[in-house]
Amino acid sequence: GCRSPRSSRGRRRGRSPAHRRLEKLKDSGIRIETDIALPYESRIANADMILSCGNMLNNAEEACRAVKGAEPFVRIWAREENGCCTIRMENSAAAADTRKKARIHGPERGLGTGIINNIARQYNGTFITGAKGGVFSAALTMQVPAETHAEQHTEGAGC
Repeated sequence: GCRSPRSSRGRRRGRSPAHRRLEKLKDSGIRIETDIALPYESRIANADMILSCGNMLNNAEEACRAVKGAEPFVRIWAREENGCCTIRMENSAAAADTRKKARIHGPERGLGTGIINNIARQYNGTFITGAKGGVFSAALTMQVPAETHAEQHTEGAGC
């Protein structure tokens, strides 16, 4: 998922699967930029974070592999603030990819964006994609569920 370890001094051993995957992408020639500040624990289910981030990263990786003549990149920005979790991902895209809606070809493809849309709806959020100038952008917002009934009545207006 997109969650980062507690700190470089934390108790966790080794790298998370997400960190290993990003390192593998870097090793394959894709420039990776991250600005991730998510809490170690959240009321958004870990499985939902893993599914959404994994699918967004799958799409970004495939688009980067189609880019010719330029250094491909993936930028990831994530925050959980004021009752809202936002994950933005930008990546290089081939010129043809920027003129059509993001869709990965193949019989089992296209399911990832549907999964992300379902997760967004589950958390009263949005999943928005777009492309401009050879850059594809995706943004997922999710309202963080309230912890208690009382908190639901005192919380601000979410995302």
